[in-house]
Amino acid sequence: MARDHSFLGNIHPSGWMGISVLFILVNSTSAYTPFVYGQNTAPGMDKWFKDAKLGMFMHWGPVSQWGTEISFPLVCKEFPCTVRGPNNVDMVINTTEQLSAHRQAYAALANTFDPVDFDAAAMAKLAKAAGFKYLMYTTVHCDGFLNWPSNLSAYNIANTPWGKKGRGTFSELVTAFRAEGLKVGAYICPSLWNNDNYWQPNALNATGPVCAPNYLPASDPVRWAKFNGFLHGIVQELTALYAPDAFWFDCSNSPPTTDTHLEAVLRDIRSANPDAVVNIRGGMWSDYHETRDQSEQFANLILDVQQETAGNYFEIPAVLQASHQWAFDPKSLQKPAAEVLANLVLLTAKGGNYLMNVAPGPNGVWAPTAVSVLQTLAKWFSANGEALTNTRPIWPFQRENVFVTASTVTQAMYVIVPSIVPDASLNHDHTSVPTGSPLGKHNRSRAVFSEAFQKLQWDDEASLTLPWIRPSLLNGTLRKIELLSAPETTVQFTINDTVGVVISNAGLPPPAPMFNCSLFGCSCQKEAVYYNIDGGKDFGCAPPAAQAWWKTNDCEVLGPQPGPHPGCEGPTNLGVVFKFTVV
Repeated sequence: MARDHSFLGNIHPSGWMGISVLFILVNSTSAYTPFVYGQNTAPGMDKWFKDAKLGMFMHWGPVSQWGTEISFPLVCKEFPCTVRGPNNVDMVINTTEQLSAHRQAYAALANTFDPVDFDAAAMAKLAKAAGFKYLMYTTVHCDGFLNWPSNLSAYNIANTPWGKKGRGTFSELVTAFRAEGLKVGAYICPSLWNNDNYWQPNALNATGPVCAPNYLPASDPVRWAKFNGFLHGIVQELTALYAPDAFWFDCSNSPPTTDTHLEAVLRDIRSANPDAVVNIRGGMWSDYHETRDQSEQFANLILDVQQETAGNYFEIPAVLQASHQWAFDPKSLQKPAAEVLANLVLLTAKGGNYLMNVAPGPNGVWAPTAVSVLQTLAKWFSANGEALTNTRPIWPFQRENVFVTASTVTQAMYVIVPSIVPDASLNHDHTSVPTGSPLGKHNRSRAVFSEAFQKLQWDDEASLTLPWIRPSLLNGTLRKIELLSAPETTVQFTINDTVGVVISNAGLPPPAPMFNCSLFGCSCQKEAVYYNIDGGKDFGCAPPAAQAWWKTNDCEVLGPQPGPHPGCEGPTNLGVVFKFTVV
């Protein structure tokens, strides 16, 4: 239904026209906003999204059988073009006939998609244990495959071998994740490269750009209206079937070249689920801000000011696979749990969420290395999760590699010291491309060991000084400091207005290395110690010297990174959390 706004035009006495515009709107929320979107008009932002902190992205579909990136093998901007085929092998396309054959082979993957080991309930349980609070699933990526039984196109999960058994992907994940108390969102790519109304006249052999149709919508408004009708139908089907808790629209959605008019389906989304939040990347409106893919380093630009004071709450999407591929990559290792956690802590302290992609393979299961990362995160979250979930940023947010959060639920402040420095070294220019855009390989972690954590972990005489916690600045009295991973341990501290708080006995357990070799960017799967390549010394569980190359049997890791013996892992290995109680 159209909304009627009053516009008052005035003629200036001097003869030129001055226009003053008066908007009269009624808003029932306490914070004023003239719009029907944004965190002040989306109840779900405060009800669950800001509390969630860690979301799981899941790029999955028939393409997992090729082990290549999702959708992007279809892109050919002009001849000749290089595309990816099975096993991530490059192919050169010179003609429309070759392009058609290649795209038909990609589409035919749906005829063999049968993830026989898929267990949504097991995935949901592990995701919950690992600290994830919501799932964002690629219901339809740019390849146009619909991961639900749709009436809009035959190219959907119901017509795969898996679907013909009466099984589903998104439908089963919705049921399983909600059973664990987690939210479930629908990712939609509005650039549908298999649609003749997007890449005209025949999407099977047409060349075209990545995030725009290969024609100007204004030149063929009838065709563009048909495409928008199909896109809106996708949203309406998903809301009717699953009432998603979030919608995540990728790519570009702005006039004049890509105006998808998603405001037309906002009423459908909110009617089906009043607490649903909506992200429209590159669009005219959104409930929160989505940054570039894998752009954790941008959170470092938010210094002493919360993101919310300058703009919207934000979310950063990233990939667990070290190759940076969004779809399943059978050749990739995983980023270490320590790196994932350090980045999550950084984003939480700055007022944002972390959307970490964990892609299943063609059989419907995560890679064993990915499962190991999630299990390691679960250990940490079981002891320290309250320092992140349901918290808000609090001054001073970050001081070097020490981060601060606070919770009204526990009435406590948390000081978090991750074991490594959050990754600020990745700086890819990939603006306005959908998730799945190839970013190159990255099979070795660039993590840097945190000096603050290293000192606490290895130095029996170490202390942690927090000069910004002074008695005169506290709204009460600091009664106790706890180490969350060892609540029975008494943490000794002093506090005064001269030096602040000094934790003199961190109460950390015996030294323990952080990382399993297979999780930290090396190829071996053996349980072995690290060696200094230059001297050949066996360091075992002891900390290695700074900035050296280390290897364990047939694998190499760029240090400084200690390596494990069996049994060396524990909940403090990814970082320690001190809980401050002020009464």
